[in-house]
Amino acid sequence: MFRERLGSVAIVIEDEADPAQLASVGAAGLLGLYQGVPRTRLSADASPTPSKITIFRGPLVRANPRPERLGAAVADTVYHEIA
Repeated sequence: MFRERLGSVAIVIEDEADPAQLASVGAAGLLGLYQGVPRTRLSADASPTPSKITIFRGPLVRANPRPERLGAAVADTVYHEIA
């Protein structure tokens, strides 16, 4: 599974994206956000920087009000941010 390959990537949950997070990707709204250096761009001489995936509860709940769909939407969002 993906968990073993994530290394030190933190996955956190916040209620809403803040203006700085929205501006960083030029979006009006976000379900999730990856912040960090993609593993494909790391080099042997570069010091690793912590990476973080943030999942935004509010937009996910509003877009998926039925509990049976919400779980799948959260999983889809996490997979999208990992990719």
